[in-house]
Amino acid sequence: MDNQKKYKLPKRLVTGATKKSQEAVVPTFAGGDGQIGSNLNIRWTPSRLVIAATLLGVPFLLTTVIAFKSGKILIGVILVGIAVFVGLMYLALRYIEANEF
Repeated sequence: MDNQKKYKLPKRLVTGATKKSQEAVVPTFAGGDGQIGSNLNIRWTPSRLVIAATLLGVPFLLTTVIAFKSGKILIGVILVGIAVFVGLMYLALRYIEANEF
């Protein structure tokens, strides 16, 4: 009996490779100066920014609205405070990044 059958499959399919496959990149340590070493190179196009902001913002907005509608004013105020704090932190980080001290 022939245990090894010959299938007519493309070599890419047999080896598991694709046309656009890339080798895995091992994370490396970054030097000092407050640098964070990562190999996440996301190209933030306007459409990706809109999708990310929608996925993060809509649940938070719905939760805040539902908190106020249900009479949980304190929870709603805390959620609005968190949103303001995150916005101020974003502006502060952008300011620090643009200016060198």
